[in-house]
Formats: sequence, C-alpha cells, structure tokens
Amino acid sequence: LQIHTALDLDMNQFVNNVFDKHPEFFQNKRQQAAITITDPRNGTVLAQNGGRFQHNVVGLNRATLANRSTGSSIKPIVDYGPAFEYLGWSTNQPLNSNAYHYAGTNVTATNFGGASYGTVTLRRAVVESMNTPAIRTLDAVGPIKAKTFANKLGIYQRKAFQGSYAIGVNASTAQMASAFGAFSNNGIYRKTEYVKYLIFPDQSRKNIKAPVHRAMSPATAWIMNNVLKGVITENSGTLHAGEVKGIHMAAKTGTVAYPSNAKVPDDSAMDFWTCGYTKSLSIALWDCLLYTSDAADEL
Repeated sequence: LQIHTALDLDMNQFVNNVFDKHPEFFQNKRQQAAITITDPRNGTVLAQNGGRFQHNVVGLNRATLANRSTGSSIKPIVDYGPAFEYLGWSTNQPLNSNAYHYAGTNVTATNFGGASYGTVTLRRAVVESMNTPAIRTLDAVGPIKAKTFANKLGIYQRKAFQGSYAIGVNASTAQMASAFGAFSNNGIYRKTEYVKYLIFPDQSRKNIKAPVHRAMSPATAWIMNNVLKGVITENSGTLHAGEVKGIHMAAKTGTVAYPSNAKVPDDSAMDFWTCGYTKSLSIALWDCLLYTSDAADEL
C-alpha cells in the first residue's frame, strides 16, 4: 500500500529549522511552539510541527492538541463573522470600547492596558484587536448564532459561546488553519486532510478529499478578508510589521495573559497566536513561554 500525502518537504524542513535551529526567534529553550500550514483550496496539510526539539515518533503533537486558548485570534470566528453573516453588519458598525462588566459577576473586561476609546468602528476594533467591542458584538450575535458559525468552521466548545469566549476559546493550530482558510476560500470550509491518495497492491487508486461545505456567504468572506488585511497593512494593526510587499495577506493575532497570581512580569503573555492566510496558504502559529513560578527573570 502506497500512502501519498500533501506534505511539502521543503516547507516542512524550513519550519523545523526555524523551530530548532534559530534561537534568535525565541526567548529561551523552554519556549514551545506549534504550527500548521494548509492549502485552503483543498484542505491539505503542507507542513506541521508539533513542538520544538521534539523528535520522537510518538511525541506530543501540540499542533493538533486543542488545549490552549486562542486569545483574540478567535474574534473573526465567534464575534465578527457571525455579525456579518447573520446581523448584516458593515465594517463601519459603531461599537462601544469602554470597559465591560460581565453580568452576574464582579469581573470587568478591558482593552489592552485598560484603555478606552469611546465609540469606534468595527474595522478599527478588529485591526487594533480591542476586547470590549468584541464582547459586545458577541452579546449582539447571541450564543446560538455564534455556535452555528463557529461549528461550521470546525471550532467546537461544550459551553455556550458567550461572555469571555468572545476573546478566547481552546483550539488547535490545525483547527485554526482550516477555519481561517475558509475566509480565503470564498467561504468554503475544508477540514485538514493529510493524505491525497492511496495506491493499492493491484495498482488501483483511491483519491482522498477533505470534507467540504459552505461555512458562510461569499459576501461575509469578502468583508472579513477586507478587514483582516488591515491588521497587516494599517499602521495601527497588530501585525503591521509582518507585511510582505507584493503579497495579498490577511491575518489576526491573539495573546493570552498569565493568571494574576503567576510570578511573571505584568506585561508578560502566556500564549501568542498568529493566524494568517493568502489565496494558497493558511497558517496558524502558536507559541508559549513555559515559565516556572520563579523564572520570570528569564524574559
């Protein structure tokens, strides 16, 4: 039996070398990372790395492990995508960016640094990754519509999509690469697929195709692409430094803070996400600095 995969050997080796042989991109050897790169046109996995310095055949594959919060990279999937699809919102939809109090709790959500900007457009809220407009957007969408939209993109949660889920849910890089690939692919979602085809001993062939369905309208995908391009092209975008001249790209970043009782610097982030795509590539990258309680001086 011959199993033919979509793995791009050169691309995969490049990723492996960045993870293991370029310490200048990481803060120390304990910093972990994972990445999945797919072709959104057919759902195939072109490259994947489940962890730095991990060469065991049966080692932990962090690229497919859905146990880390996505932070703000989930906002297009849970908040803004459903708002475009079901509420008919535009990119100029006005949103309140002041502090948000979660009903029935003593918890208040704020934007980075506790900043408030008054009423902002949806476009600005996405480009600058504001938290409180995203939470209010999820309130307007409601948990049922948010769940419907997210599920169509392969993102599932046991609890209702409400409250803090607006700014982070647990997902894997494989799930996120496929989800963002649907924006690139005119709203068509394809689940990650590793195998392209099989050749049997009698030389018969079986093609393997990733499950496919329409996850959103073409209009929603177009609007989302337009907004997410600004994350890279606009000066205030959270990934402005990542622009590659001559390539049409779109992206969303996400960060997750350490718990308040963690002995790390106040501005430290536990999880970092970058989900970006072109017409032919969708990439989801996660990394995390694995602190011990007394290792804050390693920053």
